Amino acid sequence: MRFDGVLLLSDLDGTFLNDSVAPVAANTEAVKRFINNGGLFSVASGRPPQSALRYIGDCGVNFPAVLFNGAMAYDFEKEKPLFLLHPDRETEKAVFGFYEEYKDRVGFIGYYEDKLVTAERNRYSQIMEPFEALPFTEAPLSEMPFPAVKYLFIAEPETINELYPKIKEAGRGRYRATSAGKYFVEILASEADKGTTMRRVLEMRKGEVKTVVAVGDYLNDLCILEKADVKAVVKGAPKALTDIADYVTQKTNNEGAVADLIDNLEAILNAKAR
Repeated sequence: MRFDGVLLLSDLDGTFLNDSVAPVAANTEAVKRFINNGGLFSVASGRPPQSALRYIGDCGVNFPAVLFNGAMAYDFEKEKPLFLLHPDRETEKAVFGFYEEYKDRVGFIGYYEDKLVTAERNRYSQIMEPFEALPFTEAPLSEMPFPAVKYLFIAEPETINELYPKIKEAGRGRYRATSAGKYFVEILASEADKGTTMRRVLEMRKGEVKTVVAVGDYLNDLCILEKADVKAVVKGAPKALTDIADYVTQKTNNEGAVADLIDNLEAILNAKAR
């Protein structure tokens, strides 16, 4: 069939989902056509599996997903993780220190397989509660469970612009910091990124995939785009992404960017093969 051996990995927020955090019908229908024509489809997202499934369950996902921005590989067909990467105690200590320094200006959440735990419910941390499909509880730092899957800071862009470089510099060689949007900073295990996790899954499923197509919209997608055979970027994405793109969608995430990619994918693959 047309897309035998082709794996399409899509980001969710800002890519598969519109700005109202809802699936675009054209994307869902296009993914179904892609799968019916032999393609493999899954997602590479910062979200946990319960949250991701709400948006892609109608598509017929048929390949393991990269979740928690690379901290987890998850098999939706078997309903279990393939592997999971945790930040260590030193990372926890460093992250808690940043929270103490900025706690009047940020929301802070620890992500776990089965829940979210915030150090304090405030206008920032509560933003995430309706989106993640996990129980949301509050606990002081001394009572937050260990290990987390990832940590998330939420704040105004000017605070993120101040905090992100500090977290990134402090984490060199110890943990990985990334940004999934101008209001967010995430901290993960040092080996957790979308691209590395994708390649690890491909090794586990050796022989099934001939070509990897990845599509994303923000800086946390760079690591998977760089390791993909075909790099697709959503219209309006930052220059760092468009500079390496094989294809920039003609439609935004609100208009059906993933559908646009799929509609043009055969031509894109043919052009790459020349």
